[in-house]
Amino acid sequence: MKVVRMTEQTPGRRRRSEQKRAVILEAAESLFASEGFDRVSVDAIADRAGVSKRTVYDHFADKRALWERAYTRVADALARDVGEAIDQELVSGREIREALIGFAERVTTRTLPSNSYSTFRRLDEQASGVAFSGEEERKVPDRLLARRFSEMTAAGQLHADDAELAALQYSALTIRLVLNELRRDEDVGGAERHRLIAAGVDVFLSAYA
Repeated sequence: MKVVRMTEQTPGRRRRSEQKRAVILEAAESLFASEGFDRVSVDAIADRAGVSKRTVYDHFADKRALWERAYTRVADALARDVGEAIDQELVSGREIREALIGFAERVTTRTLPSNSYSTFRRLDEQASGVAFSGEEERKVPDRLLARRFSEMTAAGQLHADDAELAALQYSALTIRLVLNELRRDEDVGGAERHRLIAAGVDVFLSAYA
């Protein structure tokens, strides 16, 4: 019979540990997003998570390490949303203009209004104060889009010698344009959003189709 040492984790203990870690992260994300890094204490995070302060430190070295993991987690969630939109909208065989409009509309109607994006944006605003660049995390969605543009170029749907630049220009002409309008006026209607995106796609295709 195998003897389980005290330092080893059984599957059940490992699962409970992972669950506690997730609860701590959820509490930290919520508090950091609503109150900011400087105003949130580890005690407050522990209280929100329903665990002891010692348990928080069992999982994270300090508050900054917890903030960085929270930032990375919400950035990963945002990247997954964008990747899913790419896989479902920018598909082989779909008319290119329709696909590009569909992707931008999905991102602006489902991803940008999501809790994941809202939390990411608030944490990203704190990044400089925490001395965390976040540069690599911010680049992931654009890199995913650039990879798909490279595939579309190989298939003859686009002519993008520099797929990364093409991805940045497409986003600027469509998604970021709508985002800027939303920041100025939260009541951007569907027709206006479609008009902005379609116009941006047309400009993009005039250079890359």
